[in-house]
Amino acid sequence: MHRTQRAMLIGEFTPKKMEARRPRVQQIVDDTLDALLQGPRPVDLMSAFALPVAVGVICDVLGIDAEDDRRMLHDLCRTVASHTTGADEAARSWHALGTYFRDLVEAHLHEPRPGLLGQVVVARVRSGELSTQDAVAMTQLLFHAGHGTTAYMIGVAVVALFSHPDQLAAFRAMDDLAPAVTELLRYTTIAHNATPRVATEDIVIGTTLVRAGEGVLIQLDAADRDPSAFPDPNRLDIHRTPSRNLALGHGLHHCLGHALAHIEQQVALGTLLRRVPGLRLAVSVHELPFKNNENLIGLQRLPVTW
Repeated sequence: MHRTQRAMLIGEFTPKKMEARRPRVQQIVDDTLDALLQGPRPVDLMSAFALPVAVGVICDVLGIDAEDDRRMLHDLCRTVASHTTGADEAARSWHALGTYFRDLVEAHLHEPRPGLLGQVVVARVRSGELSTQDAVAMTQLLFHAGHGTTAYMIGVAVVALFSHPDQLAAFRAMDDLAPAVTELLRYTTIAHNATPRVATEDIVIGTTLVRAGEGVLIQLDAADRDPSAFPDPNRLDIHRTPSRNLALGHGLHHCLGHALAHIEQQVALGTLLRRVPGLRLAVSVHELPFKNNENLIGLQRLPVTW
């Protein structure tokens, strides 16, 4: 099922098609930053910038217009993802998400609208390639996976840069931010949960023999600090020669939206640091509250001022 549904969408997330979305991403970032700069300071960069940008972009891709619904959808997703959510609350949140996206799919079936949902997903339902239930699940997954990761990455990238003033200065001076974003993704890999796998044949990893049938836990963030792949791996170096890291997965499980994720980080971080040259943390790095109830590294709040 994963392979089949991925094949339906992968052509819509090519680097070329995502690059064509850059002006729209830029507009969303600019509009969000305009609103932030008109508000009070200090401000929580997560709720006032990172989250609205991430949610705005994925909603724009999918074709979800209702801005009033976006925060509600995010809150429901975070409730479901939290390890501390009770069973009853999780069930209610899953039901609310399912109901919302089912109504959304049915509305697009009745009257297709611009966006991935109206132009691609609904077309697959009408052709019989997808059931309505599968279309709902696919749309819900795209929203869930496509915004929280991006918002958290914006936050931890900002903290990483402000924790390394030399890298922050270099970042602000760069014209092409692609290598810098690749390095930030490696250095601040937000997925820190181990992935369980079973060896299908005997294999030697390093000096350890893993026999067929034995289980292993793959720690992606540890792999991105492997000194054999990244010299001096614990050093943030935005001029590092780009090298494939595992921040966005690999192979069959390589993030479907990897090209969009890179563009969002380039535009969001570049615009923020260019337009607000006096931006600074409003509290010590050691006072920043990180989440401890999800499988992602993220900030609860990121107070900044300028």
